[in-house]
Amino acid sequence: MSRQRFFPTKLIATILLLIASGFPAFAQQRVALVIGNSGYKEAPPLPNPVNDATAVAALLESAGFQVVLRRDVSINDMRRALREFSDATRNADVAVVYFGGHGIEIDGENYLLPIDAVLERDIDVDDETVSLDRILRVVEPAKRLRLVILDACRENPFSRTMKRTMAKRSIGRGLAKVEPTTSDTLIAFAAKAGSTASDGDGRNSPFVTALLKHLAEPGLDLRIAFGRVRDDVMLKTDNEQEPFVYGSLGGSIISLMPAKADDSAMGPRPEPSQQANLEITFWNTIKDDKNPRLFEAYLKRYPNGAFADIARITLEGLKTAALTPPVARNDDSTLISDPGLVGEVRDRLYELNFDPGPLEGPATDAARQAIREFEQQSNLRQTGTATMGLLRRLRETGGLKPWGAIVYDKAKGKWGMAWGEETRKAAVARARASCGDASACPIEISFFGTECGVFAHSGSNWAITARDDIGKAKEAALTDCRKRGKSCEIIVSVCADGAERFTAAK
Repeated sequence: MSRQRFFPTKLIATILLLIASGFPAFAQQRVALVIGNSGYKEAPPLPNPVNDATAVAALLESAGFQVVLRRDVSINDMRRALREFSDATRNADVAVVYFGGHGIEIDGENYLLPIDAVLERDIDVDDETVSLDRILRVVEPAKRLRLVILDACRENPFSRTMKRTMAKRSIGRGLAKVEPTTSDTLIAFAAKAGSTASDGDGRNSPFVTALLKHLAEPGLDLRIAFGRVRDDVMLKTDNEQEPFVYGSLGGSIISLMPAKADDSAMGPRPEPSQQANLEITFWNTIKDDKNPRLFEAYLKRYPNGAFADIARITLEGLKTAALTPPVARNDDSTLISDPGLVGEVRDRLYELNFDPGPLEGPATDAARQAIREFEQQSNLRQTGTATMGLLRRLRETGGLKPWGAIVYDKAKGKWGMAWGEETRKAAVARARASCGDASACPIEISFFGTECGVFAHSGSNWAITARDDIGKAKEAALTDCRKRGKSCEIIVSVCADGAERFTAAK
């Protein structure tokens, strides 16, 4: 069962490119400089940066940016491009710089390498490279947002040959951590400080592949977008590469690709064709599952849908099967003591939207209560104990999907949200990543199928609710919020299947 909670604190929302409320999507002056260096002369060439830069430039152009694209540039060309770009940023609202290629760190400072860098000595960086500090100074005049994206966290190609002028001077691995001194500035690394990024074996690097996928989604909240970029890259690289974002933004709603305009005050609604795509996507994710709750969720959202008849037939069959006593096995009553199997029981209960308490460590009363609730729902004798028979039934039942989540951090006043995830764990993790990191926003509400979550706020109260209908969820959230505050408003509304995604400007 979904739960609701109240949270008195200040909301802080951070995201990517500012879309001013009430103005046309491209009313802002948006400029971008994109550089991709592959053909290094004195360092190992890189196969993807030119491809990456070309793709990023196309993405930014489609988002309404005036883009300058430079490929395989020398130090003189790189400096010239920055000088010319500095003129463009003076009147810009949003300025973006993307660099793909070799980058190095010396004594805590980061430098980007043109293709003709030689770097016989460490002090040559002043003459043969461009410092990250210089790029930050170039984008500083932009009025609303400054964004620097670096896919340059590779091994220093000159670390073995470069002579040091001072014995204590350090030459680091990857790039060094950086904290922007100017507000509303973000610096996105392909790999967090002190680690390296993969160039990948495809046409684009893993980092850029993820950027192109998630930053291109219309209206997508930046925290979610970069959280998804991080998740995709870590999955692609077996957790060896973790992208990281440094800096902070204010509280305005920002996205790279503008959301489609809508006359409703409650945010954009899917068009008919989008609704059909949502229905097909949802159906394809559940059609082979054995959990009747998935088909119940489909029929609630699409009672006259294209697959409604099939869903009803499948649902009746699953309900009939659920009433049939399972075939008894000799080990059904065997208590589970193996920690791995105990963990699996709790994980499966969690993915069925029960609350078994901590997913690690000794079983708690919450876990035993969750087992009893599952047994009651499955017409089993209620024991509250983890047995092999229980685990077998959990495995046969399967999980629920798709999942959405809204998370909140009362102390820091941050929130995050996610939708369309295959598991509850993934939804909560992505929502927390959009909130800041995996340990941020400990308060969570998660929902599955076609359920929707809503976050409402007033000056004196907060409420988060989840219901099987977006209208009911909004009504419940506002009602709960208004118990101690009259001027409540919807801050976030999102459905697990993506049918509604709304965030209010501050």
